[in-house]
Amino acid sequence: MFLSRIKDLKNIYSIDSKDDFIIDLQLDRYRDVYSDWDYSPYQNRDLDDDLVEYLLECSYEIGHHYKMKVLFHLPKMIKDKNKELVSIKGIRHFFAYQYKRNKTQMLRVIRDTLIFFLLGILMITIGTILKNSLTINLFNQVLIEGLYIGGWVMMWEMFSTWFFQVNKYRNKIKHFKRLQNIEYEYFYTDVEI
Repeated sequence: MFLSRIKDLKNIYSIDSKDDFIIDLQLDRYRDVYSDWDYSPYQNRDLDDDLVEYLLECSYEIGHHYKMKVLFHLPKMIKDKNKELVSIKGIRHFFAYQYKRNKTQMLRVIRDTLIFFLLGILMITIGTILKNSLTINLFNQVLIEGLYIGGWVMMWEMFSTWFFQVNKYRNKIKHFKRLQNIEYEYFYTDVEI
């Protein structure tokens, strides 16, 4: 299984001399990595949504056990070392921002799940106290059952959020951090017209 996975990856991606998986991307100009709608300075620009999605998919597919790098192919006639360096810095800045943004969102979700948990325990506790101290009539029975049901729903929401949303954020954070730190390189080729 493990060797089959490596073989499949080697059929999809090329590998350099350091055994890093290479993601080759053909560009016409430096601006192609950025969103068409964003004209802010290069360092603060959003990357193209399709590019981000593609790089994340490649990162998921290759997995954390293997190193990867991105190789941008551009025509030799537009080579500009300054634009290249600014572009790489902008790409790293974008993924650093996404890493921080997703980490903040994950912490907010964790906080909310703890609030759900505490509210659930509080509702179940109040329901138990009322059950032991009130005389049972229809209204009290409905109130107590409502507190129990509400408490268990809150507890379920906490478990559901924790196991599904938090794990999803953890995975994204891991890959954004990876994409922030991998090697980005520009390769220039002669283009025949």
